[in-house]
Amino acid sequence: VYKRQHLVLRGDEAAEPVEVHFDLMVEDLPRLRNALIADGLEPTPIDEGRIHHSFRVVEPSGNTVRFNDSHIVGVV
Repeated sequence: VYKRQHLVLRGDEAAEPVEVHFDLMVEDLPRLRNALIADGLEPTPIDEGRIHHSFRVVEPSGNTVRFNDSHIVGVV
């Protein structure tokens, strides 16, 4: 079962864009990346790390958000 979660980001014209420092894990990284592309965003290619695969995307306010795959296997 695919469970959709929401992350709401709001623009602040006075804020300086940064790379956010929190860990967002998703079950299907390629599916999320494709959905973001379909929504008009430009995520980086998926980087195959030692523990997690990940990609980054710049959200509308200019902040960079990193998404990681989950290394959990099976039902949690």
